[in-house]
This record gives sequence, C-alpha cells and structure tokens, in this order.
Amino acid sequence: MARIETDPNYTAPTFPRATAATDLFKKEDVQNLAAAISTHDHSTGKGVAIPFTSIPAGTITSGMIADATIVATDIADGAITSAKIADGTIATVDIANAAVTNAKLGPDTARVNLLANGGFEIWQRGTGPFTLNGAYCADRWLYSIGPGGTISVIADATNNDTASRVCAAVTYTHGGNLTLLYQPFASQGDLPGLVQQLRGKQVTFSMRVKTSTAGAVSIGVYGTAHGRATGTPHTGNGTYQTLTYSTTVPVNETSFQVEVSFSASCTAYVDNAMLVVGSQSADYAPLHPADDLARCLR
Repeated sequence: MARIETDPNYTAPTFPRATAATDLFKKEDVQNLAAAISTHDHSTGKGVAIPFTSIPAGTITSGMIADATIVATDIADGAITSAKIADGTIATVDIANAAVTNAKLGPDTARVNLLANGGFEIWQRGTGPFTLNGAYCADRWLYSIGPGGTISVIADATNNDTASRVCAAVTYTHGGNLTLLYQPFASQGDLPGLVQQLRGKQVTFSMRVKTSTAGAVSIGVYGTAHGRATGTPHTGNGTYQTLTYSTTVPVNETSFQVEVSFSASCTAYVDNAMLVVGSQSADYAPLHPADDLARCLR
C-alpha cells in the first residue's frame, strides 16, 4: 500500500493522495479535497500553476491586470508603436531634457535666417529688368550668366509666393553653361566672420521656386573647399515648390554662398529663401522690415 500524506501540488489546505488501489479511503480525505476545490486558489503553494498556453488569446483584459505591475522588462523591444499611443498624451515631462534633436524639428519651427533679404522684398537699385552679367538685382543677390546665355531679373508683384510682397522673376535663355543667382558671404566686407562661424556645422538652404520647365531650376551651395552641389530640381508643374539642400560646411572653408542654378531655358519665380543651422529646413520667417533693410545697407 502506498499513500502520500501531503499532496505535492496542493499544500494549503493539505490532503492525502492515494497512489494504489489498496490505499485506505477516509472521509477526511473527501473533506479536505472539497475544501481545496471550493477555494480553487492557484496562488503560490495552492495548486499547479496555469501555463500561458492554457489561456485563450484575448481573454486577459486590462481590468485583470493590477496597476503598476507591468514593468519595462515585460515589454519586448520595439513592441509599442505610434499607433498604440493616443494623440496628445505625451507631455513635456515625458521627454528627457535635450532629447529632441534638430532632425526632429518640423519646417514650421521658427529659426534664425542667416540670409539677408531672403524674401526678395528690398530692391534699392530699382525693380529691373537687370541683364548685365555679374550685377546685383535684389539687394544682396548677384547673378552670373554662363557664356552664351541671357538673363533678365525683375521684381514681380504678381507671381509672388503666399504672404510675400514681391518675388524675383527670372527669364533665362540657356547657352549651354550654368547660370547662377546667388548670395555670397566671404566677399561681403561687413560679414567677414560668418563663414568661420559655420565651419563644421550642418546647414540647410531652402527656397520657394515656381517654374513650368522640368529640371531647369535647382538650389544648392558653393564653397572653395566644399565645391558646388545642388539638390533635387523643380518638377516643372507650374506651382511653387519648396526646394531644399542640406550640407556640412568644411572645417577649412574660406568662401561660401547659396545658389539658384539655371540649367535650361525657362521663366522662373524665386522667393522666401532661408539658410538655417541644422539638418532640417525652416519655413520662411520674415524679419522686421527695418532689420532686413539694415542687413542690406553697407
């Protein structure tokens, strides 16, 4: 005869378990078993643990989970997606100090514009047309005509971008060589230190451009150490598009400028240019007109 006086899988309340057909059967055995079953308690020491494979999917609801019992180690890396976070629920206190980088900023986050007359609002030399090679048109903006080409630049109050007074209208005939509208820094005597202050920093140039000629207009930068580089050109759909170009200024740069490049005959309208520090472009934010004029004066 064999008999286990304390069942190993259920210790409170205890009851014996018969392991052979000849074991004695006592009424106390039934009483203790009934008491155990009536409580049906599966906490530690009271019955065999329920394996997770025995729990049907979707049967455990949030009401069954005690508050503050789920810890970080219970959540798989990458398991919580943005779809699981309600809009507007992440507050400032949830974000660590200095955790939001420039790459996470939207274009509507206002930042300092390093350009003078980026909105093409100031034309102290008149409204044009400007056609002579190497001349200024809008204040602080020069143009350079490639051999064989022609250009005419005027202040245009009809095709200006939204919330702009005027834009620069450019009528260009391509002669097989690159033509530029640009704003230089090192050659401007009252801004001798700007290039030095940008060395090693990432900057982003953006501009609003409208043209109906695909691939004719793009924007970019040029530096003695950096070389010339441009971004994706305008698609030619006849509407204003925001063109952008981001780069890092070489640590040994001595001369730097932002450029609008014309590589095919077209009529184009350019407006609201921004140059900001960082990898993200910024929507045009106008200076007070007096401050903008002060930047243009020599």
